[in-house]
Amino acid sequence: MIPTNYNIKKILEENSFRRSRLAAKYNPLTGEGSVAIPRRRVQIGNYAQGELGFLYIPQDMIDEEENIQDLIACGSVRNYIARINDIRPEAVPDNEVAQTIIEFCKIRMEYDFEYWAYTCIRIKDKVTGKDVPFRLNFAQRARLLPALENQRRADKPIRIILLKARQWGGSTLTQLYMLWIQMIHRTGWNSVIAAHKKSGSRTIRGMVTKAINYYPQDLFGKFSLARWENSNSTSIIEGRNNKITIGTAQVPDSVRSEDIAMAHLSEVAYWQEAEKIKPEDLIASIAGSVLRIPYSLVVLESTANGTGNFFYNEWNLASEGKSDKTPVFVPWFEIEIYSENVSNYEELINSFDDYHWDLWEMGASLEAIQWWMNKRKEMRGAGIEKMYAEYPSNPTEAFVSTGRPVFNWRDCENMKSDCEEPRLIGFLQGDASEGKDALKNLRFVKNPDGELLVWNIPQPIPKIRNRYIVSMDIGGRSDSADYSVIAVFDRANLQTGGKDELVAQWRGHIDHDLLCWIAAQIATWYCNALLVIESNTLESNADTDGDHTEYILDTIADIYPNLYDRQDPERIRKGLPAKWGFHTNSKTKTSLIDHEIKMYRTHGYIEHYEPAIQEHLDYEKIPNGKRFVYAAKQGKHDDMLMTRAIAVYVSHFDMPLPSMLPEYSTLRHASGQMSTI
Repeated sequence: MIPTNYNIKKILEENSFRRSRLAAKYNPLTGEGSVAIPRRRVQIGNYAQGELGFLYIPQDMIDEEENIQDLIACGSVRNYIARINDIRPEAVPDNEVAQTIIEFCKIRMEYDFEYWAYTCIRIKDKVTGKDVPFRLNFAQRARLLPALENQRRADKPIRIILLKARQWGGSTLTQLYMLWIQMIHRTGWNSVIAAHKKSGSRTIRGMVTKAINYYPQDLFGKFSLARWENSNSTSIIEGRNNKITIGTAQVPDSVRSEDIAMAHLSEVAYWQEAEKIKPEDLIASIAGSVLRIPYSLVVLESTANGTGNFFYNEWNLASEGKSDKTPVFVPWFEIEIYSENVSNYEELINSFDDYHWDLWEMGASLEAIQWWMNKRKEMRGAGIEKMYAEYPSNPTEAFVSTGRPVFNWRDCENMKSDCEEPRLIGFLQGDASEGKDALKNLRFVKNPDGELLVWNIPQPIPKIRNRYIVSMDIGGRSDSADYSVIAVFDRANLQTGGKDELVAQWRGHIDHDLLCWIAAQIATWYCNALLVIESNTLESNADTDGDHTEYILDTIADIYPNLYDRQDPERIRKGLPAKWGFHTNSKTKTSLIDHEIKMYRTHGYIEHYEPAIQEHLDYEKIPNGKRFVYAAKQGKHDDMLMTRAIAVYVSHFDMPLPSMLPEYSTLRHASGQMSTI
């Protein structure tokens, strides 16, 4: 949202801080500016006099190496050697000083990846095409390297899932970090690198070959990369006995191995089924071969390729803390090359639209936003979704923008502001599970495994007519089928211009007749709420064993006093009664989804359950011949979405506003709406 007033001076002050963060002094030789691991500033002699001078070395190196502690305590290399040999500092030979410094540097390389990378590795510079030392950029050293090092330094298996933006070197850092482990820390430590196509594999092979060829022989001796047992896909680092297998997902046998310590799986969102093997099965086979021990490593990395695929699911699990992998994402505005000079800051700020303010709130500098504006003009013909996909600001934008989303990701993010944990989890229990007695003596039973989530319990006082609405979307009976969902909304705030609010949800698999009684129990508990049952599943021969509508809904209607029915003009003309339930067809579904889109755009109701918002993100326009239809992404569900869409639609169009209820009243059946008293 565009702010109504803003302080340009404060914005410019904040912008200076953001620019300074990206442009902070960084020297991998001294360690200054490194943020990936804890460091300590020390002085070991005077650099101008051939000593080490001021350094920022890893704290682990100091804590674990007694000779380094002694060296720091002595204050210089000469003093250190003199104390060991019991001679005067001026008597220490220069060659011993040089050799001690070399030994210090080799020890440092065990602890300091950034120092090792700059000293020992050469990569091709994308701008000049020349081979240059590998100097980590801001995104590499501030985002990915800390995730790798935090696990290594804690003696944990290294497990990362990396969602990439363009042009910041996430794959390069991953591969060279693995090489660091093989060249410095472990022998007999075999790795597998699998790309989604041959060109990616060739790039990786070329990078590894260059690194080995440039490796400093004066420090470590000569190493070479040779073909292992005439294999086209596996090489061995001679002198370290570490094998590197490089292959593609298109040829599964090229990357399978029973003796793997590290696996780098690249662009996994684009892996295609090969030789009747699904990508997730191949990934599981490779990753499953890696033991869960210190210095073992599995990195899954990819740019986004829409929602619903294996990589998307793995990312969500990691983001929710339900996976062994640490999620890493770098927004485009933390990549130094995406920045342009600003000629007039005030003019730029005054031109911001909603999205530009969103970028500012997310942490982009004004120079980065200037770049984005100019790049957007350049890519205008490709559509805004392409811009988001190429240069995502957050993970949601990355995934959603690569599909055909129905709901705007920003609207979905805004809806999350009301999400919170339910206050109660359990189930309702009456005197029976079905029939009249099922609605008697209802009581809530707490159970952490229960399907009923409650954010607000029923509020019978003050008594408000038309307060609650209960919507039910019917799924399948088996665990592999779609879920059945019952959602409860409180409409009380509509009296004063407020919003519908989700107050409870049931979700699970159960026989349809028992499901309807559960819905009736919930509706009864919530002050005899209007019960709206989406009847398509019950009326569809394809989804059930026949038309169970008459049997189930008529049975409920005879007992529950406030069941929604729909008035069909054609049935009225024929003298037939109205039918129970809300029927979703091509016309009504379009109306439902159009209204739900508006509700999300305007934050039109209060949603407390974040997985329901995720369903909206997974909802797409699916090609169907010459037109598109609304549906959940393959492998995803829309049951929670539909309960919300139906409930809020009926609340807004088929029910009168809630109002205070007289002390005594009788509820009648609702025909297309909640009956008046």
